[in-house]
Formats: sequence, C-alpha cells, structure tokens
Amino acid sequence: MKKYFLVLLLSLTAGIISAQVDTMRVMDATVTDPNADTTVYSNVEQMPAPAYQMGAYFSKNVKYPQDAKMAHQQGTSYISFVVEADGSISNVTLVKSAGTASMDREAMRVITAMPKWNPGMQSGKAVRVKMMQGVKFSLL
Repeated sequence: MKKYFLVLLLSLTAGIISAQVDTMRVMDATVTDPNADTTVYSNVEQMPAPAYQMGAYFSKNVKYPQDAKMAHQQGTSYISFVVEADGSISNVTLVKSAGTASMDREAMRVITAMPKWNPGMQSGKAVRVKMMQGVKFSLL
C-alpha cells in the first residue's frame, strides 16, 4: 500500500511541477500586435523630419575626438538609422567611415542620442522609415 501511495504522490508532484513550468513559459511570452506594420520604408508620402534644427543640434552635441583633432584628421561619417513610428531613433549603423574609429563612434553616439523626430507617414499612418545622415568633422 505504501508503495502505491508513494507512486501516486510522485505522479501528482511531477504533474504540478510540469504545470508550473508551463505557466512560467506563458508568463515569459511576449505579446505582439499581429496587425502591427514592421516594414521599414525608404520612401513615404511624408518623410520623417526632426522637430528641431539639426545644425544647432550637431553644433551643440558633437564633440570632436581628441585623438583625431591632435592628428588633424577630418572626414564625414555616414550613418543610417530608422525613425520609428513613434519618432524614436533605432538601428543606428555606420555606412561609411570618416577615417578614424573615434570620429565614427562620436557620429553614432550623436545620432543615437537625437531627440524624437516627427515620424514618416504613409496612407495617413505613422510608419518606420530608414534614413541616412552625414556627420562632418572639420578643423577650422
């Protein structure tokens, strides 16, 4: 009798543990909107635009890397990024180097830190749009 009781107890315990594991998996699952448009456009009816003056933003925020300045290096880093449907910046990628890693890192830092833009619009709906921006480093 004790043997049958022990087998029954172990079976019930295994079932409870299994149910807890399944419950944890469900809790960890990410809920996504199946109707959300994840397409990244390159051209839309109304292109994204910053809600601020880009020239002033770059003048205020770009810090010329000291090593590049000391070596009198100049150049332009070309950075691609996505303006999300909410205007935030994502997927920041170096497309063409300015010639030094420090200038490229600074360009990517400044692009990543940009405030939200006015998003691109397609058929009256805010959408994700891929953009490119050059960040020029020049000594006067």
